[in-house]
Amino acid sequence: MNETVLTHEGTKLTIERVINAPKDKVWEAYADADVFAKWYSTDGWTTRVKHFDFSAGGYTLFAMKCEDESQEMFGQESWNKSEFSTVIPKDVFTYKDSFSDEDGNLNENMPSTEVTVTLEETGDATKITSVSIFGSEAGLQQALAMGMEEGVKQTFNKLANVVEQ
Repeated sequence: MNETVLTHEGTKLTIERVINAPKDKVWEAYADADVFAKWYSTDGWTTRVKHFDFSAGGYTLFAMKCEDESQEMFGQESWNKSEFSTVIPKDVFTYKDSFSDEDGNLNENMPSTEVTVTLEETGDATKITSVSIFGSEAGLQQALAMGMEEGVKQTFNKLANVVEQ
């Protein structure tokens, strides 16, 4: 499975992807701010990290900015806050993922989700399983309508490009 597979039902979205890289390297892509900034955005967008504390009780605050002049959102930023509740190094982490402003104030008009990411070693590769639970079916549908499926696929392709080198 070198492609990103998304399935959804009710309020649950599951994303799976096998990355041809060791688990340590994939974990670092999530846990290291500099590596994270290289891959965590869709095509034509860049990521700028303002705060990065990848630990239980910590949070990340970052902006994705559209740098592609051909895209409708060129020049716009989208802020995100991830609040971590569990971090078990190299195996699993859980967090609340929310849209926010640049100060970390959550945008209550946008869906938030509770996410569990699990890394599993499969020979020389790593299987990533991300399960998101939205507050409502409408919240999941809103995220999908915003292009989340294509965005996730692009983001995981960027991750593969960074860690498979």
